[in-house]
Amino acid sequence: MHKLISVTTLILIGISLGWNFHSKWMDRRAALLKEEKKAAQEEEQKAAQDRVFAKTYGGNSLTILGFYANPGTIHAGEKSQLCYSVNNADTVRIEPPVKYVWPSLSRCVDVTPKKETVYKLIAKDASSQTQTATTTVKVE
Repeated sequence: MHKLISVTTLILIGISLGWNFHSKWMDRRAALLKEEKKAAQEEEQKAAQDRVFAKTYGGNSLTILGFYANPGTIHAGEKSQLCYSVNNADTVRIEPPVKYVWPSLSRCVDVTPKKETVYKLIAKDASSQTQTATTTVKVE
């Protein structure tokens, strides 16, 4: 009878330990699946944001996002800034020539025209496609 109790006790202890390990494994598995689901949702959110960014900023194509003068009207001898934003450009230039111009999502350069001047931004990509934009600085 004593051996029967010992065997029964060992079986119950084995079942209890097995259930304990199985429960903990299931809990860890559920937590891991929850983390994977959260990571997948965050990745999809980032992908959606990237799609919006790409659409907004011209995707993979050459795009002039903006070109303007600030202020657009100055007095003789004052400075204005030409501000431009380009996407996927390899080269950028402004005519009449302005120093310190390069491809950028956000860049401004100083100009001091003596008379009203129309500035032309020319952006070129790796495949030699070109886009242009113009802005005017008026001088009073």
